[in-house]
Amino acid sequence: MFIQKAFLALVGAAAAVHALPGNLVRADVTSDQAGLYRFEQVTKHIASGDVLYRSSAPNYRYSDDATQNVTAETVAFFQQKGITHVISLNHHANDPIITAALKDAGIAYTPLQVADFTAPTIDDFKKGFQSFTQHRRATLVWCGFGHGRTGTMVSALQIQAQAERGEVSAMTAQDYDDNNVETPKQREVLNKLQKEVNDKIAAASPTSTAAAAPTASAPPAKPLGPKEMENQLCSTAGGKQNKYEMEESDCRIQVAQCVFEVTKTNPKAGWDSILSCMDSKFLPVVKGASAPIWA
Repeated sequence: MFIQKAFLALVGAAAAVHALPGNLVRADVTSDQAGLYRFEQVTKHIASGDVLYRSSAPNYRYSDDATQNVTAETVAFFQQKGITHVISLNHHANDPIITAALKDAGIAYTPLQVADFTAPTIDDFKKGFQSFTQHRRATLVWCGFGHGRTGTMVSALQIQAQAERGEVSAMTAQDYDDNNVETPKQREVLNKLQKEVNDKIAAASPTSTAAAAPTASAPPAKPLGPKEMENQLCSTAGGKQNKYEMEESDCRIQVAQCVFEVTKTNPKAGWDSILSCMDSKFLPVVKGASAPIWA
């Protein structure tokens, strides 16, 4: 059975290469005909000019990663959409038949082998983003069905794309759901990545490097760093809710976003400005209250 499947896949790969001579592009191939089910473009958090797609592995069937198969229609669809790069999280990403078929079709390939319903690693995320930056027009991400592992990598690319622009990433549980992230472990590793990139942005922000120089009257108190601000505002230690009644991880993301927003307009802003930003966003509006001091 394996030999038969391998032979058929090899024949399909050869057909994909030889059925389209020269620069001929079939303009009538749909994503389903190409075997790329659930195909869609990702635009949220992706820079204008960058092109990112997601889909199932080609011709994925029977909940079996090994059924992936690149055909002539798959290659024609790649050409039609201008896809030049694939990031695969398929459990059989290193399959030599798939690798050869993509190579023969002129498609750059980043195989990151991940078992179904498990999570890529932080290192996988970084490798995926590095390869994406080398093929910004256009990259396709697939796994098997095209949901959990694909959605996890798409989320990781969005987080890192924001960081590349110097933006604090504020991806939430709802964003992960929208991307079809499936398991708690996948969410956990995404939150870890997001915290890592946001901490780097916060460390490079003016508030983290500004000296607390004494004034003519008296030296100011030691300013709180971003981490201390998060702890003060978001901790749920001891089972207590924070003042915003938010999950601690979501709260920390929002504090990091406030740090970014506040220091962008006022590099010397400190604790009071961050607190005002959080209160204005997440506490009920009090009639007659003044505008946030960082606005």
